[in-house]
Amino acid sequence: MAKVLKDERGFTIVEILIAMGLSAIIVASFVQLYVYSGRATLWGEQGAQTNRDARLSMMRIVKDFRHAGLIAMEDIDGDSNDIVIDVLGEVFSDSINEMFEEATWNSLTFEGDVDNDSVTETIRYYLEGNRLKRYVWEWDRDSIDWNPEIEGRVVGQNVDFLMFTYFDLNNMQIPNPPPSPYQSLNLTRQERASIRTVKVDLVTRSDKEDLQKIHTGLYPDSSTYNDGFTRQHLASIIRCRNL
Repeated sequence: MAKVLKDERGFTIVEILIAMGLSAIIVASFVQLYVYSGRATLWGEQGAQTNRDARLSMMRIVKDFRHAGLIAMEDIDGDSNDIVIDVLGEVFSDSINEMFEEATWNSLTFEGDVDNDSVTETIRYYLEGNRLKRYVWEWDRDSIDWNPEIEGRVVGQNVDFLMFTYFDLNNMQIPNPPPSPYQSLNLTRQERASIRTVKVDLVTRSDKEDLQKIHTGLYPDSSTYNDGFTRQHLASIIRCRNL
């Protein structure tokens, strides 16, 4: 009776090496896909946070600035406790009470009852490093002076750029033409008195930098950036309704 011969030959070394190589390629592909997926999720979250930071900071500025010039009646009714001086001891102080005490390219100080409590506040927005700070002084009718501001409150983190642009009643930029470079802007008392509209450009950036994805672009003042941060640029034009 004829016997059926079976092929008992095993895998050769070459076949084993090929299989190992293919397995390594497949595993590496999965690892790379996992890493890329994780990075995409991380930078997606960074982008979303950057967008939220920009919108919250802008909302705060817009809300306050719409009250510029809305002075509490008790503070301008002709009594002896009316507002007669500005906040003393600050960089913008000149002892003269004005609606706009300061107007530079990255700081703005103005008066208004921003919280509708029948008390006038002096509000200052200033970019300190990458933090947007909001300072508040409240008029005290008893002492006929401004209550001290202990420390500015941070209302925006990772703010990469802040620029205020000012316009008069005829929507002409103040000054016209603007200075070059724009960072030198600091309006005079007469120029501040003619402010009716402010354009705010706000740029926030991500916490972390992705060096594998470099971004190149321009800020609103035409200066440039070239790095791995994710940025969000918002712009708002705010009209002073109370002036």
